[in-house]
Amino acid sequence: MSALEIRRATRADIPAILELWNESTEHHTEGESYYQPPEGDAKIFALQMQEEIEDGSKRVAVVLHDGEMVGYHLAEK
Repeated sequence: MSALEIRRATRADIPAILELWNESTEHHTEGESYYQPPEGDAKIFALQMQEEIEDGSKRVAVVLHDGEMVGYHLAEK
């Protein structure tokens, strides 16, 4: 059985976090016609993640399954 690993996110995780965020956004825009993300939303999200990971203002964790990122979590301290 494969184990999950949960760890603090690093700057190197941002591309994979952004990929998961994009998948989620695409899912919601397909199923919910009222939801339309603003132009440039992905870039804003990536910059926000970078800032929060680097300055520690929020707790950002990633979930790995067999070395592949399958989730992330953002929480207030």
